Amino acid sequence: MISRCIPIVAALIVVSCSKPTPPATPRGLSAYHRADSAKLSADEAKASSIAKAHLEKSDGKPVDAYFKVTMTDAAYEVQVFYVTGYDDTGEPIFIPGGHCTVLISKQWEVTKVLPGA
Repeated sequence: MISRCIPIVAALIVVSCSKPTPPATPRGLSAYHRADSAKLSADEAKASSIAKAHLEKSDGKPVDAYFKVTMTDAAYEVQVFYVTGYDDTGEPIFIPGGHCTVLISKQWEVTKVLPGA
């Protein structure tokens, strides 16, 4: 009888110790995506990539962030939420003020970076 229970107990231990897969987008930021996300339109992906490249060049290091692009008549507004780390489930961690907005002209040039509060 006990020998039949051992495989079941072992399977339960493995399942309970497994880390859950983090969601594609962080909790509370469903409109935000990685710069290379397939969920972005071609223009949104281009604006996100330009914003990311600009921030990486000015910061001198890789940027780990999620992006949301809003198109206006004059420009693309790219809201950037910086990831400051990950919790033990792989969920990204954000801090207050850890964001900025990058304005990109219709000619695909960065015109301004507005820091977070």
